[in-house]
Amino acid sequence: MDILRAMSILFVVIGHTTHFLPQKYYVQDISRFITFDGVSYFFVLSGFLIGGILIKALENKPATFRTLLNFWTRRWFRTLPNYYFVLILLLLVLPYSFFNPNTVVNKPNYFLFIQSFSFPHPDFFPEAWSLCIEEWFYLLVPSLIFLLVGVFRVKPKKSILTVAISVIIVVSLFRYYRFLNNPITSYNEWEMYFRKQVVTRLDSLMFGVVGAYFSFYYRTSWARNKKILLVIGVSILLIQRYFYLLVGDYGYGFYTCVISFSITSFGAFLLLPFLSEYKKGNGLIFKVITSISLISYSMYLLNLSPVQGFAVRGITKGLSGISLIFVNYIGTWAFTIFGSIVLYKYFEKPVMNMRERIK
Repeated sequence: MDILRAMSILFVVIGHTTHFLPQKYYVQDISRFITFDGVSYFFVLSGFLIGGILIKALENKPATFRTLLNFWTRRWFRTLPNYYFVLILLLLVLPYSFFNPNTVVNKPNYFLFIQSFSFPHPDFFPEAWSLCIEEWFYLLVPSLIFLLVGVFRVKPKKSILTVAISVIIVVSLFRYYRFLNNPITSYNEWEMYFRKQVVTRLDSLMFGVVGAYFSFYYRTSWARNKKILLVIGVSILLIQRYFYLLVGDYGYGFYTCVISFSITSFGAFLLLPFLSEYKKGNGLIFKVITSISLISYSMYLLNLSPVQGFAVRGITKGLSGISLIFVNYIGTWAFTIFGSIVLYKYFEKPVMNMRERIK
């Protein structure tokens, strides 16, 4: 799965750095052309991995609050320390260097992951929108599954699929309701009201949970059809990404606001059988992929606000023209990779090691 994780973070950083590239010779357009929705792939991958953990836990342990608390403890040791480290850094050290002070509002919301639960994400720390969706997934979905298994005595196999399908349906219907009542006329509105809210995107992770369900309970069929599913999945993602070349700008109608997220998630879901069975690789390319995968979470947290908003801005004062473009673009990648290696080695990994010692 390192391949999908590495590709996802590279698509994210490429997308975040495209604006630095010059318009001349269509360099900026080419960069946008080759990027895909890395965050959506992250969602599906996360749902697959967490779904697998939940299934194994429920099949081997009683569905008690202690089991659920153990799941939350391990998951939050993985996600919260890095997030809070970067958040506190932004709030206490950096905000007035590159943020308008008026945008640094509702600070407690960022600690509770409610800054974009059902309304547009604030300008401060804008990349945190996806982490809100992830954390609410960790909180809500396991709670519902454990409720069905532990209280209502529903079998884990049935509970997992019931919750996953129910969330997909409910969230899709909510997007449709919002689409009917909130006409969208611009890309920014579409991002704020559809792409970057918990209540409109929680279903993306559930496609990964469905993948974990089939991988665990129907292992033979899952592995046997992996190549054909890979071809279909890649085809769906390519058509989804480049369909506009055939039909032109298709605007912000029903497809874009309601269906497109499900299509992308389903395409990524179809990649999972092949990638989850592809265990080992040799050579430099695979080592690079593994290394990028290890630091991908740190790269996501650092590449935009800390690096572009502060580190790179600090070294480009007085520059202009091609030198400014070069330093901005190369500097963002250099600071992001180097900073992520440091953050992973000296903070994220020690915290993960601490997690293993906690009962």
